[in-house]
Amino acid sequence: MLGPNVCVPSLTPWPTPLLPPFSSPLPRCSRCCCPPSRPCPTTASTPPACTRCCSCSAPFATTPGTARDLCGQHLTSITTNLLALAAYPHAMEVRETAVECVTALAGLPHTQVFPHTKKVLRAMDARLDDPKRAVRRAAVMCKTTWCVA
Repeated sequence: MLGPNVCVPSLTPWPTPLLPPFSSPLPRCSRCCCPPSRPCPTTASTPPACTRCCSCSAPFATTPGTARDLCGQHLTSITTNLLALAAYPHAMEVRETAVECVTALAGLPHTQVFPHTKKVLRAMDARLDDPKRAVRRAAVMCKTTWCVA
């Protein structure tokens, strides 16, 4: 049985996000979505004094112990699964998002990214023939990013 926030490509509409939108009328921390009535879960300070929150950290932040470290540790499985999703035949959004995620992985350190370069470039060659223009455009950006990385 799937939970309410599991995204299965055959399901529509997409699940609602867990976090409130950043353009909320309530005053919030400048870097996260902590409401002023509750302290930040990470720093235990109330906004706007809160400077770092787990809910607003960039996916590849430079602080240790973040998603960047986790992605580096599991880069092989992440890359393999994203490249499989990039070839998903039933939804253009899935393919485009997967290619954009692979593009973001190129921002990891070169020593972690280099072993996967050939596999990613080969997969992006196949995506250049995609019937949808948005996927082809994302594949070009991904291939350019990975060639430079």
